[in-house]
Amino acid sequence: MNGEGCGQRRPPEKTADRPRGELQSPEELSSLVRELTVSVWAFAALACADEAGLLEELFEPRSLTDLAERTSLPVPIVSAVVDILVSLGLVRPEAGPVFVAEPVLAPALGGPERSVLRAELRSNLLQSVQMVTDARRGRLAPGWLPADPLVLHAQGDRSAFLPAAWIEHVFPALDGLLERLAGTRASFLDVGVGVARLTIGLCSRFPTLTAVGLDPLAQVLSEARANVEAHSLANRVELRRGRVEDLEDRSAFDLVHIPAMFLSPSTLRAGLSRIQAALRPGGWVLIQTLTPQDDSLASAVVRLWCTLWGGESLSLRQVVTLLNLEGFESAKAFPALSGLPIGHAAGRRPLCWSSGAHPVLRRRLGVKPSVSEPEGNPPNFPQK
Repeated sequence: MNGEGCGQRRPPEKTADRPRGELQSPEELSSLVRELTVSVWAFAALACADEAGLLEELFEPRSLTDLAERTSLPVPIVSAVVDILVSLGLVRPEAGPVFVAEPVLAPALGGPERSVLRAELRSNLLQSVQMVTDARRGRLAPGWLPADPLVLHAQGDRSAFLPAAWIEHVFPALDGLLERLAGTRASFLDVGVGVARLTIGLCSRFPTLTAVGLDPLAQVLSEARANVEAHSLANRVELRRGRVEDLEDRSAFDLVHIPAMFLSPSTLRAGLSRIQAALRPGGWVLIQTLTPQDDSLASAVVRLWCTLWGGESLSLRQVVTLLNLEGFESAKAFPALSGLPIGHAAGRRPLCWSSGAHPVLRRRLGVKPSVSEPEGNPPNFPQK
């Protein structure tokens, strides 16, 4: 295909479902590799169209020559990439010949959806390439240590939708939280703040909210500081280098967010002990987790992400159980939203202490036990 002849959309090839363990010949292995190769190059072509500005130009019907001039790409490259977009069902040819984005793609070419689409493409492509590069060099290991600022910002932009989703689907179910966040003394702690996109988004929706962004990586905090200053929030957002397991704040926050996929189980457990003391009475901890639903390839990829980032893929039931064991009350789960594998679980620091309050939790907060309170760990509360 060349010139203006980028032609008619071909229906995508159907791939038969392939149950696990049924590859029985070298030919079947070769077939699987070819299928994966097509997916890799189709994804790369979509990312190429995004990075070159081709997607935005397709918001209106344009010829290949026009697209080439507007993107500074050679016509043959534009033709080949557009052909893939047509095969993916993202672009359609019209008389002229010209090409235009399909309705499903058009909303993602502007507004908040635009940055989310770019973040998904950029983050997944760059991180997968880095994984292979590190493996080749013998230095692949668990842990979130990105060196490329593009990866940092892409990962941050992937979370930009969360504040709106929380306000609509999560916060109304957490007793008193919306009222607290709208108050004049409202305070939020973002563990693993990254480039602060989530913190900025939450502060923009609650004008009196102040926040602390915690992260162990100096490079990350440098990027976060630039973002915070660009949004004129330096007087409301404190960026602090540190780890959640070393947190020393007491009764300081109404809401604490923890992305569990970046923390080992032991770190998450130790962090929750500190967060109990850092929350104000009645405050909430919100734990974000990636939750595979089954034994599919997609779920296996989610588990790989968590491993590469230094955490584990925890089910919502596991997180709720952990919150209960750590002495939080009203623990509840919120299933994944919009088909994404992102789930949340929340637990509350008790508003006040009663005679039956958890003795381990009381001691962690510096409350002296009464004579009648048992020492040691209660049943089913594992030793640290």
